[in-house]
Amino acid sequence: MLERSSARVRVLFTGAYVAVRPKATDLDPSQRYDVEAEFVVTAFSPVVRLRWRITDRMRFNCFYMWLDRYVLGFPLAQGSEVVSGDVAPGGGWFRKWATVRTPGARLSLTAPFAEWVGKGAGVEASPERIGHGGICPPPDGGFGGHSPDIWRKFFNGMSRTFEGSLALDASAVDIASELQPVPLILPPEHYARCGELPESGLKPSFGPWKDVVDRAAQWLLDTQWKGTLWFGEWWREIDVDHNLGIEETNSGNAALAPLYHFYRTGDWRYWECAKLSYLYTWDIQFCKSEDGNGPYMHTRRFLLDHQEWFHPRYQRVGGIIKPSHLFADSRAREKAIWMLRWWADRYFDVDGAPMLPDRSGRMERLTERAMAIIGDSMALAYTETGDASFLELSKRIGDWVVNTIAEEGWLPEKPGPANARGSSIETGFVADTASKENSNSTRYILQGLLPLCRLTDDPRYRDTYIRLAKWTLYSPRFEFGTHYFAFHFALASHAYRMSGDREILDGIVDIVKWVLSCESAEAPGTYPFLQRYQVPPARWICSYDNIAITAYLPVLASVLEAEGISAEGAG
Repeated sequence: MLERSSARVRVLFTGAYVAVRPKATDLDPSQRYDVEAEFVVTAFSPVVRLRWRITDRMRFNCFYMWLDRYVLGFPLAQGSEVVSGDVAPGGGWFRKWATVRTPGARLSLTAPFAEWVGKGAGVEASPERIGHGGICPPPDGGFGGHSPDIWRKFFNGMSRTFEGSLALDASAVDIASELQPVPLILPPEHYARCGELPESGLKPSFGPWKDVVDRAAQWLLDTQWKGTLWFGEWWREIDVDHNLGIEETNSGNAALAPLYHFYRTGDWRYWECAKLSYLYTWDIQFCKSEDGNGPYMHTRRFLLDHQEWFHPRYQRVGGIIKPSHLFADSRAREKAIWMLRWWADRYFDVDGAPMLPDRSGRMERLTERAMAIIGDSMALAYTETGDASFLELSKRIGDWVVNTIAEEGWLPEKPGPANARGSSIETGFVADTASKENSNSTRYILQGLLPLCRLTDDPRYRDTYIRLAKWTLYSPRFEFGTHYFAFHFALASHAYRMSGDREILDGIVDIVKWVLSCESAEAPGTYPFLQRYQVPPARWICSYDNIAITAYLPVLASVLEAEGISAEGAG
């Protein structure tokens, strides 16, 4: 019993499907699929909410399985029969909903995910049981195209989540309202006031960039990944010329861009888009392993990745924790915080430097300051739980960043064109030898420091944040063009609000003009860049640009509007 009150009851059922080991006569309880099913009953609705998950714990032979069939089955009383239903998009015997007449009542089960997932998903009804979930995935296809048809590969630590509802004696109107609910949409000012938007209390605005943001957001909708592992997500990088299937997928904060766009516009399509990306992040990107190196984010860097991408920079859980409130999924939120506790207990030195096991299993200190972005996740866990140990670790990480920058002495007290190293907006450069940083790495560092500027009174964090944000405007770009720079639209805006330094505002507006000038004329809403070192050289589209423009360009627009400054007047 998770919760019991006069308004709501939450009940969780847990179990496991234990596999028979090859060439063994006994069952090994460590080789299994964990299953949990949560039912929510509320006093104000006749509908019972259902969310169930299956998690892969199979490790024999290899660390992934080809799962042919998965379904949560509800046994029915003898004499039950299917009396109505609607065929799901995948066809066959899968349904978006089905009503079964039993000796006690008429029971309806819905599967709204069938519209999103398509083939091999929905409700399966028979006289013996009614089933819910991925039922029977279709045969796998190729890797190419916008929707690679790879449905069955299931790695250790990964999950599948399905949601639906149970209703007794439901009418056709009741069922329709479950499959296509009427959205409750609040004004964007509400989300800004309560801190759900990164505008941090400012009135949301798109300024002169509404069309730009809409095009970037629309591209995200159009390229949602609807094939691999069956849930929606975007490519991280797409090979424009070859359209191969080995492009990289996205990481832990991907759901925030469509979530913010929904809050700002009320467009329900982005609610669904955020929901798909959120579930993909929890199910696929979040490895929930309890052995070896333990749990971690960014399980799948690309389609053929065998869980080899393991370091602190990718432990970003904002895309789970923040949407989990909107989607009423406290179990996912608690599990993400459990993952952060695992890292907090194991992977940091006493001075806050991140550490990781090397090939021999011994712990090794990391020197890349971009790893400090995990401090943002630790601070988020603190705001969720009130556990001061998370904040203390975030501060230790921040101290490590501040101290190492001060020791190296490359960050000027007053950054500006006079101490830039010859870079310009139009050309890309790798990191300079003194700082080892560039516009990509500084966005990770700044994001790790930002919550400390807000949660503590320590001026060192604020001073370093402001100087580093300003230094980035005059310093080496990431060498592949616009790649990642749009994240600074918000990061620099926050630096301006802390300092009032007009040079920061003018500098970031100049950067905006440059980034937006790189929009493709052939494919509006995209920002291609050149991978010069790939053989042959390849043109790529990076969805991180679209994500950052959608999520963070409106933050700068809100700052300009609050200051009474036009975009044309800045820069």
